[in-house]
Amino acid sequence: MSDARTQAALLLALGAMAVRLGVSEVGLSYIRPFMQPVLVLAGALVLVLGGLQLWRAVRRAPGAGGAHAGHDHAGHDHGGHDHADEEQPDHHAHGMGAAWLLIAPVVALLLVAPQPLGSFAADQQGPAPLRDDGVELGPLPEPRDGAVPLDLGEYTARALYDPDASLADERVRLTGFVVPDDTSEGDYRLTRFRVTCCAADATAIGVRVIGDAPRPEDQWVTVEGTWEPLEDHTLGEPTQELPVLRVDEAVEVDQPVPPYEY
Repeated sequence: MSDARTQAALLLALGAMAVRLGVSEVGLSYIRPFMQPVLVLAGALVLVLGGLQLWRAVRRAPGAGGAHAGHDHAGHDHGGHDHADEEQPDHHAHGMGAAWLLIAPVVALLLVAPQPLGSFAADQQGPAPLRDDGVELGPLPEPRDGAVPLDLGEYTARALYDPDASLADERVRLTGFVVPDDTSEGDYRLTRFRVTCCAADATAIGVRVIGDAPRPEDQWVTVEGTWEPLEDHTLGEPTQELPVLRVDEAVEVDQPVPPYEY
């Protein structure tokens, strides 16, 4: 296969991968939902470029009726040394082999759905809580089915930095994946990643769960319970401790779509 066809194959594979990530839930493991249409458009443009490159390569191929199809190179005498035959084929073979290796990870992404960030990535970051960013919290959402649904980011902000203690005497519902915790009395850390742009800037948000049995790593659960204030911590003051939720009900659930908070 010629270099031009190899380049076309690379472009087509990259374009197909971008389109797949843009139209399926797989892309939500990497980017925010609003970015998917942009990814689809970019992938479609790359597919068009790859198609044009392949069409041009086929037209230029020997025997394809191109301008050089009938040109006879046999009459050219290079003094008995045909450098094109001796050196260039080996050079092109190595170049095309390296180019085809670039397609391997692209094909892997097309065939295998990658998992979103999980407990391993959360452990690499450490159990630091979400810091106070000065955002006004406002009133709690209305309860649904007997509990106030909150994402982990809002629960953390209210549990650590809300001077009005809006979580007091409130039953809340949180969803996240399990990160085993052997450093405290917490049975595990209920965790979810918050993404600003893409998975590269994801920040793990954790809540220490007590009152539930130990669970498998990376298992997604929905828990219900009540806020337990930290000892020796004044609401609104900076802290490195994670907020705590005392759980009285927990059920295993499927991974939500999207898996991250924004």
